[in-house]
Amino acid sequence: MRKFYVASVLLLLAFNGIAQIKKSSILLGGQISYFSDKNEGLNLNQRFERGNIDLLAGKAIKENKIVGINFSFSPFRLSNNNYNGDKPPSLKPVFSWRFL
Repeated sequence: MRKFYVASVLLLLAFNGIAQIKKSSILLGGQISYFSDKNEGLNLNQRFERGNIDLLAGKAIKENKIVGINFSFSPFRLSNNNYNGDKPPSLKPVFSWRFL
């Protein structure tokens, strides 16, 4: 029970932190993720794979005000194979970007 109280207090303190971003600061960031799922049934062998790459760049124009761009690339592959015939897997990339 003591661990629960300590974890709760640490969590509350983490939310009380205030970040100050100074003017003309440059921010860079990104994220990479991967997901895979496989389903098998009586007449079905299905596989789904997805990756995601996000890149983010921004510049502080005022204190705590940032202007930037986000680039995202999300390829995925879906293969549906049944025992009556095979269909080749497809790879479909998805591009997107936006201003923050």
